[in-house]
Amino acid sequence: MNKSTAIYCRVSSEKQAQDGTIESQISSLREYSVNQGLQIDDDLIFTDNGISGTTLMRPSLDALRDKAVAGEINQILILCPARLARKYAHQLILVEEFKKLGVEIIFVNRAISNSPEDQLLFQIQGVIAEFEREKILERSRRGKLHKAKTGKVSVLSGAPYGFIYVNATDKEDARYEIHPEEANVVKNVFHYYSYDRQSIGAIAKKLTAEGIPTRHNVGHWERSSIWLMLKNPAYIGKAAYRKTEIVERVRATKLARDNGFYPKNAKSSTRDRDSKDWITISVPQIVSEDIFEK
Repeated sequence: MNKSTAIYCRVSSEKQAQDGTIESQISSLREYSVNQGLQIDDDLIFTDNGISGTTLMRPSLDALRDKAVAGEINQILILCPARLARKYAHQLILVEEFKKLGVEIIFVNRAISNSPEDQLLFQIQGVIAEFEREKILERSRRGKLHKAKTGKVSVLSGAPYGFIYVNATDKEDARYEIHPEEANVVKNVFHYYSYDRQSIGAIAKKLTAEGIPTRHNVGHWERSSIWLMLKNPAYIGKAAYRKTEIVERVRATKLARDNGFYPKNAKSSTRDRDSKDWITISVPQIVSEDIFEK
């Protein structure tokens, strides 16, 4: 009896998805399957594009697990353990789950047998890989913190409405430049709210009615966009780094409930930091400090 073999592939970022690294994974796994005389049906190819391997909440991974529970597959081809999961604990959870269901996992780039020696090596590799990832994250955090303290705009995630983010070159650091048309809209919003006493909802409706385009030209203005604009210190020339921090989620989301409470990660919610903890970076000024405080 031929085994029903599935393929699972994953890439972490949207850029990787666009660059076609999913296709390269599929190609490698198909080549392996041909060499092994395995037949892969198109409906048994599962891909998660642009989804982090640090979470188990992945649509195609869930579908693959459902297929395994239903007894529709006997074997899964995966390029390497990191494509299955980035966290060692998650790797163990999935490997153990599939094993109990009688589903064999084959890591094409690293064959792992059931011998005690290979299983120990697999576990050691997972621990080392997780350690290396945490080390990289910590170095990145400290590097960004240093750049922010020295006033580097590059640590900010893009530029808010009213500004243009200019990428760094060999000769100049990244910087903000004022977008003239958008900057006028920003000034008007502050005036409507501070002097005309218009509500946030009224301002959003006004901008939408006047056909003023949003940054992404979605066709209408949201109240949340106006509110974020009014409290963003970048408009007085003081862009803030570390305005928020990641914390543990107190209340489960509908998405979490619908997906069996698979945690996206241990800390999956954000909250505002106290302004004294912000690191301010000088950028061009659009509105006065007086109107901002008002």
